[in-house]
Amino acid sequence: MFGLLVLAVVILIISFNVMYLVDQKEQNIFSLKIISTRLLITSSIQVIWTIAYLFYVYLYSQGELIAIVTYFIASYVTKLTMDKKIIKLRYWFISNLVISPVLTSMWIRYDTSPFQGPFRSIGMLSVLLVISVINLIGQLGIWSAIKFYNWESQGKVRDKLPLKQSLIKGVKILSFQIALSLGLSIILVMNNLIVSYSVIAFSLYLIFIIRKKLGGHYIFWAISWGIIFWEIVKLSFEYGHIIFKVQDADFNEELVMICLIGFPIYHILLTVYFKLKGDKK
Repeated sequence: MFGLLVLAVVILIISFNVMYLVDQKEQNIFSLKIISTRLLITSSIQVIWTIAYLFYVYLYSQGELIAIVTYFIASYVTKLTMDKKIIKLRYWFISNLVISPVLTSMWIRYDTSPFQGPFRSIGMLSVLLVISVINLIGQLGIWSAIKFYNWESQGKVRDKLPLKQSLIKGVKILSFQIALSLGLSIILVMNNLIVSYSVIAFSLYLIFIIRKKLGGHYIFWAISWGIIFWEIVKLSFEYGHIIFKVQDADFNEELVMICLIGFPIYHILLTVYFKLKGDKK
């Protein structure tokens, strides 16, 4: 464990020198306090990201909810920090490559209980890699979302609706999401590929029409869809054979994932389309 700490310190020192050279080249200014503060902030947030996955690994089924909550906290803190626009992406990459594997290695050395059997070494190595990759993808995703949001909002004057109108619009969007999720889940319970693909294609057209009419932020559309659709899918999977009188309530998992992941991506593409169309006017 002591060797890992020494290694972490050495890598951080190397990282500090890299940041110094890059920052000096870009700004012709060297500030020990600024670089140290940036590395300290990003490293502290990397600890939260890493612990979130370790909760999932070590607490088994009980740790899933704790891991989700911890990931939410890490994502929120990361978003707030990235919004300040004072810490560049390379600080996140370097601190992740240092903190995630070192902290995970120290944790595994302290407790190896989840890694039993003949392939325990492979399991330990995979956890080291998975945590670093998840943290990297998550933080890059947040950074990309912030950049996309800033681009989408550029040159746009957002109308601040009264609270009552905002609530009414939100209810309309949620009602549409519930109705669409319920309709799709019923079709998926039937497990007919031709009908399922046809309904999915029609749903894409329907979403385009409703979004054009109702408006609303794409993030609200995407998040509400993911939560509502997944919960209705689980209920349909559990009670489909009773409610819909279907003998074989076996979902086509590929179609479920297409709807769960593809529709939020579709909302982003629609946002790009409406943005570009608005810029041309």
